[in-house]
Amino acid sequence: MNRGARINPHHDLLNVAHYHCEIVRRKMSDPEAEAIALDCFSCLLALAIGVEAILNFAGNILIESWKERQPYKTKLQLVVAALNEEGLSEGTEPLVSLSQLKSFRDLAAHAKPIFRPGEPRSIVEVKKMMSNDWDELLEPAIVLNAYQQVCVFEGMVYENEKVKEYGILTQFGNVGAAEA
Repeated sequence: MNRGARINPHHDLLNVAHYHCEIVRRKMSDPEAEAIALDCFSCLLALAIGVEAILNFAGNILIESWKERQPYKTKLQLVVAALNEEGLSEGTEPLVSLSQLKSFRDLAAHAKPIFRPGEPRSIVEVKKMMSNDWDELLEPAIVLNAYQQVCVFEGMVYENEKVKEYGILTQFGNVGAAEA
């Protein structure tokens, strides 16, 4: 071990997600609250980026020759395999939510202009024409579930013996780099 700083940025990203999640919760109980969809968007984006940071954190500790720039799906598969958690498989939570967050992140990061021709005859049709690809995800229930599932996944990572030995906190003092 050497003296120095070890920074685990996934904590910062998940703190941003937590902050926006709490705003969503407060606004859900306030019928006059505005812009809850924007808070949902911010929370989902912070969660999506935070999950990738968790994968890089865990991968750096658990997987020899970890490559941070490899595709997300590959990173997720490698970390899930390394965690060796019973019942953690594709098509089950929390992996369903993590996949949904990755899709949301991709939609937002690679957004492009949309043109929808038409003559709407009602406000409902106008809203449908004006919708964005991610709008269906900007629901408080979806956001709260995604937050909860990220917390479950984070907990699985933190329960791993190698991760416990390495430590999860950002800190200064007698710290070492990941032994990957």
